[in-house]
Amino acid sequence: MLAERVAFHPSAPLGALAVLAATGSAGIIELVLTNEERLLVEPVLLERLMLNPALRTDQRGRILELLDR
Repeated sequence: MLAERVAFHPSAPLGALAVLAATGSAGIIELVLTNEERLLVEPVLLERLMLNPALRTDQRGRILELLDR
């Protein structure tokens, strides 16, 4: 799946990850959340994830934990 490749690629463009974060399904969100280091460096990704209607409660909790670091 293309979304998986983009989410896991270490040098994926920020714009592509932002689209996945904003519009992806809960499964895609899970993939984006695996790269915590990138999420902390690129706060726009966290913002997009929080606005995604597919975000599950447990995923929101993980994001809030990241923001507390």
